[in-house]
Amino acid sequence: MRTRGPEEHHWIIAPEPAFRVLLLLCAIVLALGVLAEIAEIGLGYPSVYGLRPRFDLDGEATLGAYVSALMLLAAAALLALIAAAEGRRNAPFRRYWAVLSLGFFWLALDEAVALHELLNRPIRELLGAPSFAAAWTLAGGLIVLLVAVFLAPVLRALDPRRARLFVLAGGLYVGGAVGVEFLGGLILELGLRDSWLWSLELVVEEGAEMVGIAIFLYALLDHLRASGLQLRISFGLPQPSPTTADAARPAGRRRPSAERMA
Repeated sequence: MRTRGPEEHHWIIAPEPAFRVLLLLCAIVLALGVLAEIAEIGLGYPSVYGLRPRFDLDGEATLGAYVSALMLLAAAALLALIAAAEGRRNAPFRRYWAVLSLGFFWLALDEAVALHELLNRPIRELLGAPSFAAAWTLAGGLIVLLVAVFLAPVLRALDPRRARLFVLAGGLYVGGAVGVEFLGGLILELGLRDSWLWSLELVVEEGAEMVGIAIFLYALLDHLRASGLQLRISFGLPQPSPTTADAARPAGRRRPSAERMA
């Protein structure tokens, strides 16, 4: 929503319009990912002049990875704003919001460079299972359990509707990032990397993650609004300044025209 002043413009980021834009963005990324899978699996074109890998849902430096990283970074920024607002009121859960902000900043970094996959090798060696394709999901599941215990007091204190949104968002994101990826590891172990089953797993995994983040961003914006805060972007427009001659001219006097001076 845009409001207008005499010298500047204000863009107020309301939860509902922002959520619609986020869902549209998710739909575009997923549609391009589906087309990329059709090009590779269905038509046998793995490159398309290097364009197809840019929209691959299972890769680094792709459109989906960048969009997800930016959404996670936006969540980290909103959480930092909430933590700062709670800190000014000396609210009891201000530290929880701050820790969550740091956690989402880490998730954004991880989404961009896939740090979690570095856990695969040590966990495989620990379990003695060299073919375990998604070994990191075991550590991911443990971390999710610890985070759920950590956040339980905050969820109990929240408005029930908003708490349900947080739980839904977390369930979708974790279900995609950990649960569906675990199934994807099983598909890889069965040698079905170049199958439609693998393509379906990618779409479901990426879709659950992105929609989960979108719902979480909506819930955060809604929480800010319920707290009496607005997220507003302001920018000013340059105003014409009077020339030196105009500034020095007395008010109410007209400058002689060329004909009168002649």
